[in-house]
Amino acid sequence: MPKQLSRTDQVLLYWLARTGGLRAEDARKYPGLEHIRTTEAMTKRLDRLCAAGYVAASPLLRGPRLYRLSQKGARLTSAPNSYTAKPTAGKLVQLVSISAVGARVKEVVFVSPQQLASLAQDLSVDPIPANFPGRFALRTFPASDAANGHDGETHVFYWLAENRSPENLVKRVETIIAKLRTYALFASLIELDLFGVAVAVPSMAAKAALEQKPFPTKTEFWVLEQLHDVIP
Repeated sequence: MPKQLSRTDQVLLYWLARTGGLRAEDARKYPGLEHIRTTEAMTKRLDRLCAAGYVAASPLLRGPRLYRLSQKGARLTSAPNSYTAKPTAGKLVQLVSISAVGARVKEVVFVSPQQLASLAQDLSVDPIPANFPGRFALRTFPASDAANGHDGETHVFYWLAENRSPENLVKRVETIIAKLRTYALFASLIELDLFGVAVAVPSMAAKAALEQKPFPTKTEFWVLEQLHDVIP
């Protein structure tokens, strides 16, 4: 890392590389950044990284900006080059949702496309492209046989945050699962009940509407009020 980057700056760049984008008010909650006491202080730090060329900022429909890595920052952190692209309105929905929950590392850990490809390689199954679309997360649950010394089992989730009607979200999940089943890794995880879809929604009303719908696989619903900043 360049000498002019402080330890805190390095941690911040690390989390930007893991999530793809952060809002200042969310970044303060991430491990290693909790000592930054105010959103204003975090914003100033992110703005300094912007001025140094490591970070870029994107305006949201309302509320504070979202920060992402620049090409310089991506090279430094070995993050996917796709993380540096100016996000579309739909991509911002995904990034804001991940920013909102990514600090909850005991509940959910987001993995990069390269990590997903590496997992498939380690398991000696059909390869997965390093630029595989979508975002995936790991969730650990208590094992049913915890009494026998098993701490828990890790499930893979497809993270879905899109501005769609409940009916269209069901269709979207059906399309995603059909495509994932063509890969040996995901087909095995689905059959073993170690795979699911996590759907981020902006309100309890949206969650309630989706809970009435039939989904083709295990599906969780995460209510994130921060999505109101990017959904019209």
